[in-house]
Amino acid sequence: MEIICHYELENYTLAESLIRAYTRKSETNEDHKVFLRLINKLINTGQSDKKSVIIEIQEELGKLENFKVGKDLIDLWLSAKLQNEDIQKVYKKNFTLV
Repeated sequence: MEIICHYELENYTLAESLIRAYTRKSETNEDHKVFLRLINKLINTGQSDKKSVIIEIQEELGKLENFKVGKDLIDLWLSAKLQNEDIQKVYKKNFTLV
């Protein structure tokens, strides 16, 4: 989530630095490394191609079996990006209290 926050703040250099650091850690599993690679791709993609990379991330995230922590929040963030809406609005649309 820290990397996503820096992405949203347009702190791309810091986000890339964190991606490199997390990728080097021995306890980072392969599923997380795939996600980190995709976020790095998003950072380095031009504005016109970002939507296709976000869709790619959503598709790949669905395939990752060992990527559990924070997956729901990341899905929510990706949906908000695709809809060009605030994450809070997307959350309210998708999750209502009973």
